[in-house]
Amino acid sequence: MEPVTITSSSGELFGMYHPADRDDLVVVMCPPFAEEKKTSYRTFHEQAAALAAAGVPSLRFDYSGTGDSQGDFRESTIGRWLEDVAAASDFARSKAKAEKICLLGLRLGSSIAACCPSDRLVLWQPLMEPATYLRANVKKQAMRQKMIGGGSGPAAGEIDGYVVTDALAESISMMRVELVHSDCLLVQVSYTEKVLAEYAPYREREGIELRAVRMEPFWSRLGRVDAGPLIRLTAEWIAGGGATAGR
Repeated sequence: MEPVTITSSSGELFGMYHPADRDDLVVVMCPPFAEEKKTSYRTFHEQAAALAAAGVPSLRFDYSGTGDSQGDFRESTIGRWLEDVAAASDFARSKAKAEKICLLGLRLGSSIAACCPSDRLVLWQPLMEPATYLRANVKKQAMRQKMIGGGSGPAAGEIDGYVVTDALAESISMMRVELVHSDCLLVQVSYTEKVLAEYAPYREREGIELRAVRMEPFWSRLGRVDAGPLIRLTAEWIAGGGATAGR
């Protein structure tokens, strides 16, 4: 691994680059939001290691205003994070001297990745309706505060200690995720292999491979979750040529 600095319109972003032999493709990982980012850190690291073992370089990074990147979180919007992904993609392509970019995202990170240009796309449990996700988290936070008897309660838009400004909330609510990519792996990660209704329309969509992995949702668990099946599936799909392989 190599710590790197990425220049974005929002300031300098912190990243970790995982080198490998191939020069035709590099993977840029788009993390999820708030606590989900922290609990998925190990899985992202293990995925990067698996990709490197398969010969594919990758880049993990923090959006502006989060993690070790510069910026004030209170100024965050989806628009800024889209610009961060574009900057990370340009950096990764240059660093790896790669021809193509594959974006890999989890949850809200998947929704962001789906809105960005890329040659290939891997989406882990994407949020097809980010506005619903936002409302559910605000409600959960309010209930949690009520259960512990917390005074006047959290800020109206607080999620896992992050105060979600009106600008960020509006930008999340305005997101529209429609998969039109021609080379995409969409992975449902849940306790069942029955495809969820929100993903069902993509079951027969050309260029999109829909897979269901039966395992714990690691992004909502504090303890270690074995994400081996998901990591192997993803590494094999990316290294093997994606949805267009064999055409």
